Amino acid sequence: MKTLRGLGAERRISVPHLAIILGIALLLYTVVFCMWTRVSPWAVVRFFLAIVFILFLPGKILVVAARLRLGPLEDWALCLVLGVAASTGLYWICALLGVRGLFPLWPLGATGFCLFRGARRWRRVVGCHFPLEISHVLLAGLLGLILLPLFFLSMYYRNMVLLPDGSMTYLDGPADPFFHLSVANELTLSVSPQVPFIAGQPLTYHYGMHLLAAMLSDVARLGMLDLMFRFLPTFFLALTTLAIFCFARVWMGSSYAALLAVLLVIVGEDFSFLPGLLLKSDEVWSYWFFHVPTIYSSYFINPILPALAILFAGLLCLVRFYEKGEKGWLVVTAFLFASLSAYKLFTGVHALTALAMAGLTYLMVFRDRLLLKVVALTALGSAPFLLAGWLGGAGLATSIRLQPWPSVPKMLHALGLGGTWLGVQMRLLFRGGVVSFTNLALLFAVALPVYLAGSLGVGIAAIPSVIKTLSRPREWKAVRFFLASFVLLGPAIALTWSLTPEDAPRAYNDAVWFYVESKHLLWLFVAELVLLALRGRSRFWQAVIVAAVIVLAVPSSIQYFGMQMSQGRAVLDRSGVEVITYMDQNCQRGEVVLSGQRLNTLLAAATRCRVPVADLYASVYISQIELDQRLADFDGFWQSWRNGELRADILAKYGVAYVVADKQADGVGPGALAPPANEAEPGRAHGSSLRPYFENEEFVIYQVL
Repeated sequence: MKTLRGLGAERRISVPHLAIILGIALLLYTVVFCMWTRVSPWAVVRFFLAIVFILFLPGKILVVAARLRLGPLEDWALCLVLGVAASTGLYWICALLGVRGLFPLWPLGATGFCLFRGARRWRRVVGCHFPLEISHVLLAGLLGLILLPLFFLSMYYRNMVLLPDGSMTYLDGPADPFFHLSVANELTLSVSPQVPFIAGQPLTYHYGMHLLAAMLSDVARLGMLDLMFRFLPTFFLALTTLAIFCFARVWMGSSYAALLAVLLVIVGEDFSFLPGLLLKSDEVWSYWFFHVPTIYSSYFINPILPALAILFAGLLCLVRFYEKGEKGWLVVTAFLFASLSAYKLFTGVHALTALAMAGLTYLMVFRDRLLLKVVALTALGSAPFLLAGWLGGAGLATSIRLQPWPSVPKMLHALGLGGTWLGVQMRLLFRGGVVSFTNLALLFAVALPVYLAGSLGVGIAAIPSVIKTLSRPREWKAVRFFLASFVLLGPAIALTWSLTPEDAPRAYNDAVWFYVESKHLLWLFVAELVLLALRGRSRFWQAVIVAAVIVLAVPSSIQYFGMQMSQGRAVLDRSGVEVITYMDQNCQRGEVVLSGQRLNTLLAAATRCRVPVADLYASVYISQIELDQRLADFDGFWQSWRNGELRADILAKYGVAYVVADKQADGVGPGALAPPANEAEPGRAHGSSLRPYFENEEFVIYQVL
């Protein structure tokens, strides 16, 4: 770290040499990537060009317009993050107005501006020499280590990859990959989207990540499967790594502490490995014991990852705003914090609440209005997203209740202590509503401290520093106060509030995301604590301390990697792939498709089709009564089909345009009994007849007339 003498000797490298080194590194990664994933090299080239022209250069325009002065790494990070937020937002506006075709004018204009600006100073740029430190080399190595799991985790690089025989492998387990893929495909149709796996139901979701995928698919003509499982996970991990490093280096004043912070934020976990090893649990430890894992943020397809990149970039801008007080930094900071709500609504609310707390505190104590300026602009920019999340839900309402979630009893059950006196007292308190002096004393003296220590892991050592920051605010330490507020708000919200579907109060509690986000930022305080512990010590003890922190932080993550890698992939044969491909090419308006169980979920996820019902968190969007009705209609249709009866009422009810029949499981059905019709007769009810549309060895697609 900063105290490691001799490691920070600065060297300088010219722009041409830097370009050659980066080009070779990208080329090597591309070769390995293409060999491993069977992705076309030209698709990789198009993705790189899209990053440069659709994201980086538009972001550069905003940096220049705001007159921000940055170092090379900070410039790259901020241009990319701003480009992601700004280009996605502009694409959303164009799509909302029905003029998606005008969006390319934005990257074209940005490119023209940058070329015009660079034409006058290209000699000076080429002659520049950038500082090159050992920490930069270590950062590149760390980035490679962070990207390495993507090659082996079942959810990523080899998920939904075409094989030489025409079949396709896919991860047939967790619903999340299919859910996010289906939303991204839906957004290529409309930015007032439906739930693609519940046809006709409006979608309420923070879909910034998915809109980015839709934008790149539309403009750069990239496949959605490659974007969601290969290109964007790589980009998001790299961008988040860069954003964390840039902020942590500025905040702590040490490149080496920043490297440790990157490692901990991305792969650091809790102490769940201790009971996991002792009890020889075969569950995912970090989820099973404490239910607030952070490793899922980094290596489980979720919009929290790009939200973290935006959050850390916003923190970097907030520090610069406090240092320089320039309006450009204020606007960019507020823009990034406001953009959080489009990517992860909980992160946006969390940041805005912590900003308001810190801003009011510094106004009352120091008459400091700077944070409140950020709060005001952030609230203004966040309003459309917050209102959309609050009012846009034409589906199932979200119940927000001041109700302690039973995380502590769940922990005791997982630890095998559910039947003990302590476990019984906690169940009485959390589930039975029985409040007594005994169970309250046990909660605050025993159960809750164990839960906090276990779920925070090494981060528990930094909690005193967080509390000290909040109890003793210091002038010009507003950013630190904001970070401490953010960290403590997470557990406070997650343990006392519940955010669940109104129809299912015992379902998954989305309030846990506040805890997860706090744990990510808590690692900054841990890295700072390590930096303080290293001062004045020999290199041997410095290495021991750093190694001890890493050894305590990563075992649960390693176990998670092992569990994910052990998940087998299913194989969809060539006939099924042909159906998926055919429907994706011929369904350009979100037509509703009714398919048997074998292809139902895949059609909803991997094409632009919609289906009446699929098990992709459908219970979050409709009531259990409606879900049961849709499932009954689904089963009833195929049961009647197998009996030779066509349920025209079900086809009409859901506006079905195509029926996909599995010859072996469902038979060719009543569609084969009626002569094919070239067109629907006048006055004929929708769904009363079918026309064969496509057929292969295993499936028949019928058009509904």
